[in-house]
Parts: sequence; structure tokens; C-alpha cells
Amino acid sequence: MSWQTLIAVSRTLTNTNTTLPLDQQTANEHRRKAVSAAYYAMFHALSESNADAMASDPQLQASRGWLLAYRALEHRTTYRQLADTQLTRFSAPIRDFGSSFRYLQERRHSADYDPQSRFSTNEANNLIEQAQDAITQLFRVQSAERYELANHILFRERT
Repeated sequence: MSWQTLIAVSRTLTNTNTTLPLDQQTANEHRRKAVSAAYYAMFHALSESNADAMASDPQLQASRGWLLAYRALEHRTTYRQLADTQLTRFSAPIRDFGSSFRYLQERRHSADYDPQSRFSTNEANNLIEQAQDAITQLFRVQSAERYELANHILFRERT
């Protein structure tokens, strides 16, 4: 699933209560799913960026190697590798992406695993905007730096 589709789904979920009469609980459940989908948009965008960086030749982007690179991303490892202290050598857009990714992952955990979590429409929309802005900035970064980011996230550095 593409990150663009996930952002669109997020927006649809937050706007359902304007098109359908929903009770508060159902509307909140839609917003929780919207927050979750916004995080997954970031996750899939980073997966795509990593795979494209590892297989920069467009002919390789239909290969098994591209798919392996796409699927190599792990949530916990990525969270750890995108910590501010880990990204000091990267540009501001990469550091901002890392901060947003980590924050949205935390909010996604709340949305997915805390049945009492509540999200206002405004908060959900802000998180979706934050995700989309971070993704847009990520794809504006030069391919050489995205290649370095992919290596930073996907491979352990041996000392």
C-alpha cells in the first residue's frame, strides 16, 4: 500500500463524522484509525525511500532485491535509529522526519493499544499533516543522503 493512499484514508476517516452522523465513540475510533494510518504512511514512505536508495536504477525497482529492502524496515529498530542523537550527521529534513516518525509511532501505540485513548478531530488532522509534511520533506532530500539514511537504519554498525 502506498503512503499516499494511507494519508488519503487517514483524511477520510477523520472527516467521516462530517458526512455521516456518528456517535462520539465511533467517531473517536475513526480518528484513532486515522492516526494509526498516518503513522503507517510514514513507515511505508520510509520503506519506499530505503528500497529506492538501495536499488537506485529504475530497472531494479521491480526486483526481488528492491522488495527485500522495502520489507527490511522494523518498527522498533527504526524508532531507535531515528532518535535525535543518532541523526546528528543528517540534514534538518531527515532529523525532522525522525522526530515526527518517533512521535507518530508513540501516538499510534496509544491509538492501537489503549482502548481509552481519545483524539480530537483537530489533533488527528494535525498528526496527519505532520506525517505528510515529513514525508514530503524526506523525498526532497538528495538521493545520496537517503542512501546513507537507509544504511543507517537497515544495517548495524560494527565497532
